[in-house]
Amino acid sequence: MTNETAHSTEYDNLKLQVEELTIELEQATNNLLKHNYEGGMAEMSVGVLHNIGNALTPSKIAISMLLQRLDKSPLRKHMKTILQPLDDAIPSCDIPEEEKKKLLKIIQILPGSLEEEYEQNILDVEKIRDKQEHIASIIALHMRYSHLKVDYCEVSVTRIIEDAISMQHESISKRGIEINTKINEIPYIKIQESKLLQILVNLLKNAYESIDLNPLSRKQINVQACINTSEDDQIMIKISDTGAGFISGSEQAFFDFGYTSKTGGSGFGLHFCAHFLKSIGGGITAYSEGEGRGAEFIIYLPIK
Repeated sequence: MTNETAHSTEYDNLKLQVEELTIELEQATNNLLKHNYEGGMAEMSVGVLHNIGNALTPSKIAISMLLQRLDKSPLRKHMKTILQPLDDAIPSCDIPEEEKKKLLKIIQILPGSLEEEYEQNILDVEKIRDKQEHIASIIALHMRYSHLKVDYCEVSVTRIIEDAISMQHESISKRGIEINTKINEIPYIKIQESKLLQILVNLLKNAYESIDLNPLSRKQINVQACINTSEDDQIMIKISDTGAGFISGSEQAFFDFGYTSKTGGSGFGLHFCAHFLKSIGGGITAYSEGEGRGAEFIIYLPIK
């Protein structure tokens, strides 16, 4: 090999290395920009949640004070006593007998009617207070998970399942859906906590939206978690519903990017689930006995 040929080969190798390094640098730059963007969006979201939480505080105080006033209202407590002198005086008044009967009837029913109205108002205000407390708890959960780092850490799968259900509780309960949980004793695992939460929230959302499409069903979602009996180094989480179901074989497309059976769907949710679970050595499967017969999704998490 001549010196010229050797230099040419060395130059080509060096050029190839530079090109490879340039591609790696571009990828690293893109990843850094993406992480910075996601970090900025997360910070903005935390700020919005914080502001909403602050806005809730004065109304929570106002509702608490309103409940106290309603409960201790003098009219509610002493109306019968206040009307007693009138009850005693009306029989001797110089008015027609028919008018006396009407006034005495009003005096008789007014305290009970007022008490009933107060009780209903108190119940309505308590419902508003409960909704506020639920909103506050959801905000607190989102803020806690938004502060999580993307690093893997030891987490309680049981707690994350409970948090996911709590986040979707309002959407599930307002549809009249019964949700049942059966969580066996399962170990802590090392995983990205926020991503596991996102997967569970997504599957629960898919479940109640599927039930919306099957209005004659008994409206039920079941969540189970246990050690996989066939693979004892895996945790198995099953989310089943009584929704629209699907034709056997169509589940193969569920996890493809862009596939969606919902109007306005992004086709990204299940793809994200499958991609993340596969990247950590886990997996996800879907099963249905057919259209109108519900569906179940099972995710597998490696214990180690």
